[in-house]
Amino acid sequence: MELPIGSDFMSKIYSYFKLIRPVNVLIAGFSVVVGTVVAGGSDCYWKIILAFVSAGLIAGGGNAINDYFDLEIDRINKPRRPLTKGEILPKNAMLVSFLLLTSGIILSVFVNAVALALCVLASLLLVIYSRFLKRTLLIGNLTVSLASSLAFVYGGIITKDFRLSLVPAVLSFFFHLGREILKDLEDFRGDVAFGAKTLPVVKGERISKIFISVVFILLVILIFLPYILHLFSIIYLIVAFLGVILILLYATYSLWKDSSTRNLSRLSILLKVSMCFGLVALLLG
Repeated sequence: MELPIGSDFMSKIYSYFKLIRPVNVLIAGFSVVVGTVVAGGSDCYWKIILAFVSAGLIAGGGNAINDYFDLEIDRINKPRRPLTKGEILPKNAMLVSFLLLTSGIILSVFVNAVALALCVLASLLLVIYSRFLKRTLLIGNLTVSLASSLAFVYGGIITKDFRLSLVPAVLSFFFHLGREILKDLEDFRGDVAFGAKTLPVVKGERISKIFISVVFILLVILIFLPYILHLFSIIYLIVAFLGVILILLYATYSLWKDSSTRNLSRLSILLKVSMCFGLVALLLG
């Protein structure tokens, strides 16, 4: 049965939504809000909204260009992505990425000069990561983790004193670093086929598991520090313990017990859910 034009159009729109990964976009935007709240808040609500939107646009643009450069390797690792399924042409993915990154940078102009600098930096990091660094040993993981953590600082600079926004930024950096290595383990088969120099490919599965475990255990310790230092309340610690620490410990255990691609994919999704709990913990705390 032939689909009506409207259905075909909506299907295409849905493909573009999958390309930019809307959950990641929302997490980036809410990270900005958390950075603002943690740093003391701001009465300039329009700046918070602009920062929320621009961070989301840059995250979406980064996701699109990542899929563009990873097209061949994703035919093995992520065969259900819109580009690998042929739902979107590569040139259109590149165009979408350019439009989103540019729009995000333009919006940041109306926040302040530091916001503009941060958005340009984050955009450059995402492009350089996707084009040159993703398949390198640790450098790519460190780069994308840094770019992700900048969202909290972006929110912090809207306030009078951004320094407290560095707390969630540091936590975010280590969270993303561990998850990125875990995703490299998940993508091992395709990375080997295309000569990527990721940690699992270069150093093997065992070393990668040790690295992830050390990062996650360090992160668990760091999560306690804001409460110990009286920066956040007991509510922060309770939510972080239930929604982040327990998941980190479970992911570490499960990683060693079952390192199949299916389980690694499940853990990656579970860790993304944990990110949302982390944002809630910071807001409530």
